[in-house]
Amino acid sequence: MHDLTRMFLSPRRPLRAGALRAQGAALGAVTLQDRGRLRWLLPEALRRLLDAVIARQDAPPKPSPDGLAAALKRLNVAPQRAVFVGDSPTDMTAARAAGVAPGAVWGWHTPAALRRARADHLLPRPASIGPGLLHHLPVNDSR
Repeated sequence: MHDLTRMFLSPRRPLRAGALRAQGAALGAVTLQDRGRLRWLLPEALRRLLDAVIARQDAPPKPSPDGLAAALKRLNVAPQRAVFVGDSPTDMTAARAAGVAPGAVWGWHTPAALRRARADHLLPRPASIGPGLLHHLPVNDSR
C-alpha cells in the first residue's frame, strides 16, 4: 500500500504493479487525495489494478493507522502479511501503528530521515516497487 498518487504517475509504473498482481499480491492505496481527484491523478491502468483505495474521505490522515487498517480489511490481508511503501516519516509511523512492515522509497525526505523513522526497507527508486517487495514478507503464504 502506498500513497500512489505520487508513486505511479509514469506510464511504466502500472506495469510494475501488474507484476505484483501476477505474483498474487493484493494491491491497495492509502492517499491524502480527494477520491474525486483520483480519476485524473491515477492512470486508468493502475486504477484497474487496485483492489482497495482509501482516500481522505474514508479515514483520518496518516500518521493515524486507520486508513491502512481500512485498506487491509478491504483486502482481507492480515497486517503481518503486508508491506506499506511510503515516502515520509509519517508513512512509517502509520505503518508501524497498523502493524504493517514499513518500507520507504524515494520522495520528499532523505534516506537518513526515513531510517530515523524506522523504515524496515529503503528502496532506491520507483522501479524497485515490484515483485521484489514480496521478499520482505514472512515465508508463510497465507493471507
